Amino acid sequence: MLISIDMVNKSIVNRVTSRQSASMNILHQENRLSIRQIHAKFPQFSLSTVFRHTTKVGHERVKMKRKTGRPRKVTERDERELLRVLKNLRQTNGCLTSRKLQVEAGLTHLSNRTVRAILNKHGYKYLQSRRKGLLTNNDLHAAC
Repeated sequence: MLISIDMVNKSIVNRVTSRQSASMNILHQENRLSIRQIHAKFPQFSLSTVFRHTTKVGHERVKMKRKTGRPRKVTERDERELLRVLKNLRQTNGCLTSRKLQVEAGLTHLSNRTVRAILNKHGYKYLQSRRKGLLTNNDLHAAC
C-alpha cells in the first residue's frame, strides 16, 4: 500500500495544539458543555480526542483508578489495633509471639504470616525465636 504525502501531512495538521486543548478543557469544566457539544465546535478532531482533552487536569489526565484483584483481609483499623496491642504486650510480657498478639487483638481471621507482614511493614522486624539448649555443668567448665 502506498502512502501519499497528503496522508502523512494530514495527520500532522490534525494535531491538537495546547491552546485548543485548553479551550476544550475550559468549555467542559467551566461552561459545563457536553463532550458532543464540544465536538461540534471542533469537528476536525475525533470524539475520543475531544474526550481525552476535556478530562485533563493541568498537565495530567484524570484517571479513574479502581482496585482490582482480591480484596484485602486487613483493614486500616485492624492494623492500628494490632499495633496498639503490640505496644501493651511488649510492656507487660517479655515472651511474645505473633499468634499470641493476633489472639489478643481479636484478629483470628488473619493468618500468622499476614500478622508478621504487618509488623514488618510498620518497622517491627519479626524474627522467629530459637530454642537454645540448657547449659550443663560440663558446658560451663568447657567454656572457661
